[in-house]
Amino acid sequence: MKVYLKLFRVEQWIKNLFIFIPVFFSGQILEITKTTYAFISFFIFCLAASCIYIINDYVDIENDKLHPEKKKRPLASGELSKNKAKYCLIILSIIVFIFQYAFGNWQSTAILLAYIALNILYSFKLKNIAILDVLIISSGFVLRIIYGGYFYEIPVSDWTIVLVFDLALILALAKRRG
Repeated sequence: MKVYLKLFRVEQWIKNLFIFIPVFFSGQILEITKTTYAFISFFIFCLAASCIYIINDYVDIENDKLHPEKKKRPLASGELSKNKAKYCLIILSIIVFIFQYAFGNWQSTAILLAYIALNILYSFKLKNIAILDVLIISSGFVLRIIYGGYFYEIPVSDWTIVLVFDLALILALAKRRG
């Protein structure tokens, strides 16, 4: 079980807390329906992000084997086979789309699909283009808040989008510089 949690990169799910920004800043955090939908959207987005992590690890398996930290990841270390990772990806994807269909709306579905598509492109090609790398990472945070807002039907202000993008851009640039 531990190997699957490592594969899903559960420790990275903290980034998805940005999904709660619209419900928090709208002052509706104590409304049980909105907060319940916020938690459901968080769960769906976490599983979708895990799908992306599996794809990324699968694509980067050879490079990860050479990296001092990434070589400890389940696929790079050989702790988990490629076939088991593929099955996990398929099962997780099915769960994501079942829950998204059951609880989401077309707007949040479109944002989730945009996030997935952008990150698949990132995994295969775009992470090697320096400026696109940080822009995509920053856009991922913006997509999280927009997804949450659409999912539980709270509008996200333009200022929130700009501030989150700027914050994420600064953090991404600092991380890449480090």
